Amino acid sequence: MIIEMLLFILSIFGGCAVFGSPTDVSSVNDDWVLHIAGIFPIGGKGGWQGGQACEPAAMLALEDVNKRPDLLPGFTLRLHWNDSECEPGLGASVMYNLLYNKPQKLMLLAGCSTVCTTVAEAAKMWNLVVLCYGASSPALSDRNRFPTLFRTHPSATVHNPTRIKLMEKYGWSRVAILQQAEEVFISVVSVHSLEDASCKGTHLLDCFAQPCHGVVIFADDLQGSIDQPRPLKRG
Repeated sequence: MIIEMLLFILSIFGGCAVFGSPTDVSSVNDDWVLHIAGIFPIGGKGGWQGGQACEPAAMLALEDVNKRPDLLPGFTLRLHWNDSECEPGLGASVMYNLLYNKPQKLMLLAGCSTVCTTVAEAAKMWNLVVLCYGASSPALSDRNRFPTLFRTHPSATVHNPTRIKLMEKYGWSRVAILQQAEEVFISVVSVHSLEDASCKGTHLLDCFAQPCHGVVIFADDLQGSIDQPRPLKRG
C-alpha cells in the first residue's frame, strides 16, 4: 500500500514535468531524479524499531519502481535516510539535516508515532508532504494539526470496538489501564476515542473518563507507578 500512496503523491507533484522527459532512467542526470527523505527507527533501546524491516522494504519498493518504465517514466526515485531511534528529538534533528542539505527533497517518509507527530507538525511550515508507514497514534488523524500528513497505517482506535465487545462479553463493569504518558497511548483511551467505539453513556466510558481511578500512568518506571497506592472508584 505504501508504494501506491507514494506514486499517487508523486504523480500530483511531479506529473506536470513528465511530458518530454527522457525514458531511459539509467542515463538520466540529476534533473530527472526525485529525491525523497526518509526517517527510520532502527537503533535505540526503547520505542519501536520497525525501521529495521521497513527501510529494506522501502529500498526494494523504490528499486522496483525505477525498473518499471510505465511508472513515473523518465524519473528515478532516490531515497536519503537516517535513523531516528524512535526518539522525537533525534527525529526532528534528522529531518532538519535532510531538508537543509542538498539535494532538495520532494517528500518525507517517517515511522514511529512519536517521531511522526514531531516531524509532521513541523513539516507543514515547509508545505512538505509526510508519508508515515508505521504510526498508529489517533492524534495524527487531526487534519488541522497535520495538514500535509498521510499514512498507510490505521489509527490504533480501530481496536477499541473489539476491546469494548470483549469487556461486555465477560460482563466487566470496571477495568484498569496501564498507560505510558505519551500522546500515542493517551489518545487511544480518550473519551472521544471510546465514543467512537459506540459505548457512549455506558459505565465503561464513565470509568475511562476518570483517569485517576481507572488508569495508571507512567513515564518510564512502570513498577514504581504500580506500587504507589491509589484509591479505587466504588459503585
